[in-house]
Amino acid sequence: MKTYYDDGTLKIRSMCESDSKVLFDTYASYGWHPQLETYENYLKEQEAGERLVFIPEYQGEVAGICTLVIHPTEGPFAAKGWPEIVDLCVFFNTHNVGIGNKLLDVTEAEAAKYADHVFLAVGVHSGYGPAQRIYAKRGYVPDGTGVWYQGKQLDEYAPCVNDDDLLLFLSKKVEAVQPASAHSDVYNDIRIEYLPKEEWKGTKLPIIDYTTEWYYDVEATEEDDCFTTVMRKKKFETPVTHTEEEYGFPDGLYEDHWVSMGAEAYGVVQEVNGEKKLLACIEICSESWSNRMIVTNMWVSQELRRQHVGKRLMDLAKQKAREQGRRVIMLETQSCNTVAIAFYRAQGYRLIGYDTCCYTNRDIERKEVRFNFGYFFDEEK
Repeated sequence: MKTYYDDGTLKIRSMCESDSKVLFDTYASYGWHPQLETYENYLKEQEAGERLVFIPEYQGEVAGICTLVIHPTEGPFAAKGWPEIVDLCVFFNTHNVGIGNKLLDVTEAEAAKYADHVFLAVGVHSGYGPAQRIYAKRGYVPDGTGVWYQGKQLDEYAPCVNDDDLLLFLSKKVEAVQPASAHSDVYNDIRIEYLPKEEWKGTKLPIIDYTTEWYYDVEATEEDDCFTTVMRKKKFETPVTHTEEEYGFPDGLYEDHWVSMGAEAYGVVQEVNGEKKLLACIEICSESWSNRMIVTNMWVSQELRRQHVGKRLMDLAKQKAREQGRRVIMLETQSCNTVAIAFYRAQGYRLIGYDTCCYTNRDIERKEVRFNFGYFFDEEK
């Protein structure tokens, strides 16, 4: 369980199994119609890294919920890679003690680790009045697409019902800072340094085991005058775990084929008893003939996860590419690594291609297809 904030009276932590029943029972007591499965799924998505769930405890009792969807697929900002704040609620008996604002402080700080904006949707009827006021005071602004109804943008003069499905989308620019009194590491103290080839060549990067419930199903069809590919996100019947053993060997820094393309590596190093230990790194090289940069390795140890290190490494790659005048940065991941896909998209990367036989001749059937992503500098705003 992770603690995001604790001042002795109010604590904000990650979700645990018992919270689902508390949320369900409390909402039911209000005469609402909650579904227990909704909150059980929140916990699963938290464990999969697809959603952050923030549970406030006021004087030792659960007092509400707020969640952050890392890579939403609906709404006007879906293609921008911005996280979405979903399901902010403070229990009635703890209103007017600052819980809502502190939940948003924490949520916005976490969102800033993935993108420079965050967005949310708020209902337009009077029941959402307090939420509308708090969002306006915090600097959220309408996106300009008008109101949405039942998941779709509402046309002018179109009929609708002023119920919970009638929404207005708002967004806000966020900065990567930690909220006051939050119990987390100060990421600015983590220094990224150049890793000389003479010292780090051949250093193995452990492949971290991960479990995923989701994958992008690749459906490719071929006709005489048409090639069609559909990549649709689906859920595995049972969660799939990928381990280092199944790949047979870890990646290493400064492999000869990357050195021939001018590989450079940067990382976070910890020195213990005179020995250096690598905690995170990124390796880049340049494809000169096409004027593109390639991220050949990207790795963050478990102990540095959720401390902005991945984002800072990606920002460093962008900085180096700009200095070299490169037009695109490319990288690779797998169709079943949905957490990595969400992270790269939040950094501004978009899908540029795929390879159905990169790992085996049955990658589509194995649901592990190589996805190539690219960051385009001429699309920067």
